[in-house]
Amino acid sequence: DLDNAPRLRGTRYDIGAYESTVNNGATLMLTVTNNADSGAGSLRAAIQAANAATGTPQSIVFNIPGSCPHVIALASPLPDVVDTLILDGYSRAANPAWPAARNTAEVGSNATVCVVLTPTVAITHALQVPTGQPAGTTLVVRGLAFGSGFASYTQAPIQLRAGSNHRIDGNYFGGTGPDGLGNLGALPGAVLIRGTAQAVQIGGGDDMLGNRNVFGRIDVNASSNAITLNDATSGGHLIEGNLFGLRANGLNPEPIGNNAISASNVPAVEV
Repeated sequence: DLDNAPRLRGTRYDIGAYESTVNNGATLMLTVTNNADSGAGSLRAAIQAANAATGTPQSIVFNIPGSCPHVIALASPLPDVVDTLILDGYSRAANPAWPAARNTAEVGSNATVCVVLTPTVAITHALQVPTGQPAGTTLVVRGLAFGSGFASYTQAPIQLRAGSNHRIDGNYFGGTGPDGLGNLGALPGAVLIRGTAQAVQIGGGDDMLGNRNVFGRIDVNASSNAITLNDATSGGHLIEGNLFGLRANGLNPEPIGNNAISASNVPAVEV
């Protein structure tokens, strides 16, 4: 559909411009109900369940009680994504009162993001599509924040090494978020694209303000890039409509250690 979500909903195909939340009984939508690192109701358990449903696109939505933000403190990277998966922090499918909301501002971002992923010990990343996954594996990440509240990632928190048609939109990476989200700290990078990953879209155009990502403080060392693209086997990517090196208000600067976008030997990258 227009948001690149799978058309298949349950056992039927959605024919609308945007994805339907109607499910006719198939196990398609998984709900995160707490901010624990593991166990029933956790994000880790939801990804494990999605991976187990091989060949069936899965959506993970959030319904965590209490006020935002909800910090999920990771003791290790989340399970590798090995089947098509949508992580949607904005979805109200689980709870119509879920307060997360996409950006509507022309300048900066006023998006309300309720879920923050931060490590408790140094870990390489949070989410990854690993090397060797087929082209049919797609990861969509929207409406999440990535920070360094307790410890730091040692690499980019999102790593796309295979698969295709990945979407990264409406997220916050480091720096100072909007009111309520606070300081997300510094990251060594945000998104790494390499290997055989194809057709990654990060952000959206002026007519898609809700897809804007904010890449704030990326300054752990002078070689850090917000987005890094490598390898001649990866290409066809689109990066547009994002904020780099700015607070969420779009006015105050945040440091970026090296480059906002670094591409090396990658064909067909449109910015």
